[in-house]
Amino acid sequence: EQSLALEACHEVRIPGEIFMPGWEVRASLQFQGDVPPASGPVALLSAAALAGRVWVRTRRPGDRFQPLGMAHRKKLQDFMVDSKIPRDQRDGVPLLVTPRGIAWVVGWRVAEWARAGDEPTDRILVEFSPKG
Repeated sequence: EQSLALEACHEVRIPGEIFMPGWEVRASLQFQGDVPPASGPVALLSAAALAGRVWVRTRRPGDRFQPLGMAHRKKLQDFMVDSKIPRDQRDGVPLLVTPRGIAWVVGWRVAEWARAGDEPTDRILVEFSPKG
């Protein structure tokens, strides 16, 4: 399990890939088919939701998140407790973030507003692969 807190925000280009402490992040247009097997967390997200700038960072005080299936946002801290993310790992959980907010708590849940739609052209595959 990754528990390394990221020191800064890392911008993700779509499509593209970046390397950061502990992770390789790859974002690609996924027009059809199923999510391929991967060595780390993978999510299929809305291209429209990720149309602007996208970053990876770890949690900050006051972060809020709207988990898939929920009508309202909740405190990220509460989501992590409810999801039983171990306390010693919470500061190291990567977050995929846009100006709108947290799109994906990596490895745990996508935001309701960032879920991939039914249209094949509205899908971006984001993969996190652990690195040394």
